[in-house]
Amino acid sequence: QKDEVQILGIDRSHFKPPAFTRKADPIVHKLSSQNRPTHNRRNTPVNNVFSSPVRNIWQSKFQSFNHMQSEMVQVLANSDDNVIVSAPTGAGKTCLFEMAMARLFALKLNGQSQR
Repeated sequence: QKDEVQILGIDRSHFKPPAFTRKADPIVHKLSSQNRPTHNRRNTPVNNVFSSPVRNIWQSKFQSFNHMQSEMVQVLANSDDNVIVSAPTGAGKTCLFEMAMARLFALKLNGQSQR
């Protein structure tokens, strides 16, 4: 008796996971008062990172990203790296998500594809 996979003619090799390839260890970037004292922190102006019309998303609300956002903006605006952000409520995590989406939209608008 044939099972559903055989009836549908699906090649069982499609169920095999891809070969394991070792990837580089993730970069762990911790922002704290010990490694980034308040007097050393800089806010990045929105104009320095994004061009119009994308920067208009934030310029109607603020002119510069906060400290935490400024730490992450170069990675989110200029790379396809994956990130995980853990921060308190109100720290600006939603804005980080918007930055990543803005990069995707900007690439699509310019006809570029992701790496």
